[in-house]
Amino acid sequence: MSYGRSAPHRRRARGRRTTKGFWTFVFLAAPVALVFHATAIVLVVGMVPTAVAYFIDRTEAKLAPITVGSLNICGVLPFLLDLWFKKHSLAGAFSIIGSPVAWLVMYAAAGLGWAIFYGVPPAVVNFHVMRAEARMDALRKAQSELVQEWGTEVAGDEHEEMLVAGAAHPEKDAKRSEATA
Repeated sequence: MSYGRSAPHRRRARGRRTTKGFWTFVFLAAPVALVFHATAIVLVVGMVPTAVAYFIDRTEAKLAPITVGSLNICGVLPFLLDLWFKKHSLAGAFSIIGSPVAWLVMYAAAGLGWAIFYGVPPAVVNFHVMRAEARMDALRKAQSELVQEWGTEVAGDEHEEMLVAGAAHPEKDAKRSEATA
């Protein structure tokens, strides 16, 4: 329901909320970054894939940045711990940023987050479809056994015609027969 607003107004209102949230984050993170500048440098460089995921995900749930960001922070965290416990300085932050291994670990973790984001939902859907098809096959087999045991009159007239014809989808065939009648 639009409640008197057209589609472009709704889009602009949603965009303002996103921009407002972004600027709120910037204003809160800026003082922290000034105090913990070495940590902020490593985080800014390492968490770029999460920022990209946030800006390209147009859904309201923002599941891409959650998935990518969770694994991305797992890739950045070992280097942050190294920075915190060895030498927390700009030289330490730049040595981490200058290491190709650090870039590989941080961005590979984010890549794994993208793989989970794009790979898990289709796998779950395929699992549920296969499970539903197996259940339908089991029900059809049980129905045919009941018809063999009790006769075709227990299935009704429509089911008798479907069993004789070997229909794969009784619901669609029933709708088709109603449309032609």
